[in-house]
Amino acid sequence: MNAAPIALVFSGFGAGGVPRVMLALAREFLAAGHAVDLVVVRDEGPARADVPEGARIVDLESRQPAASWRQRLRKNRHRVLAAAPALAAYIDEARPVAMLSGGNYVNFIAVRARARARHACRLVVSHHAQLSIEAKNKPFARWIARRAYPKADVVTAVSDGVADDLARRAGLRRESIQTVYNPAVTPEIATMAEQPPEHAWLAQSGPPVILGAGRLSAQKDFPTLIRAFALLAEDRDLRLIILGKGKDEASRGALLRQAQELAVAERVDLPGFAANPYAYMRHAAVFVLSSGWEGFGNV
Repeated sequence: MNAAPIALVFSGFGAGGVPRVMLALAREFLAAGHAVDLVVVRDEGPARADVPEGARIVDLESRQPAASWRQRLRKNRHRVLAAAPALAAYIDEARPVAMLSGGNYVNFIAVRARARARHACRLVVSHHAQLSIEAKNKPFARWIARRAYPKADVVTAVSDGVADDLARRAGLRRESIQTVYNPAVTPEIATMAEQPPEHAWLAQSGPPVILGAGRLSAQKDFPTLIRAFALLAEDRDLRLIILGKGKDEASRGALLRQAQELAVAERVDLPGFAANPYAYMRHAAVFVLSSGWEGFGNV
């Protein structure tokens, strides 16, 4: 195995697409004989169970100095941005041959940390969503793309649409952005799909099941899916399962209340995060991607 690691830098092991992409890449880099460091802002989340054997986890938050309660409150809002010094220290300590970062705030601290570190390593920043939409809720995102991305060695986008939008909104040259699709389909998926689904509606013969999956967020637009399901269910015996978690229980509660108001609560289930969604997908009658927008829909 090569001694100098490849560093994959991301926010943490949440249920979103970036952690899944980074873990898929880690498995392939390890198989090719490279050392891999998973450098995360915070070492937590459901995807941590999928960390491949041989990958080293580097928790940036644990490397930061102890803070007062006032600083901790501020860090909770700006946790990623606060991790830049710890990332610079990691670069000098581990001396990675290259870094790949994902997520615009993480991309920002990767650029800052690389500039601050004494060790020079190659930096690739990957952009995963339409900047024109992100900037509506995160005005800093456009500034990051415009000012920080040109300082990386390579800028990648997960689709041509994301690359076109990034170039247009950030004022970057389109030819300077490379499209690299997410490694969404891996050999393990076929094996996992053969496992029995962990849901009674799918494990037995019964009404057709419609399936949705993703974070319980505005982007995934599950309210529209529930409204559409209620219309279909007026004259058909159907079931709807939505896999995924939100930032808190309120997002799930709002969807359940909507199902209750539409008189389909008994036929809608939100079981939460599923480590193996592929068994659900194999046994469902229909999979629906209801998102209002996607950079590259891994599901």
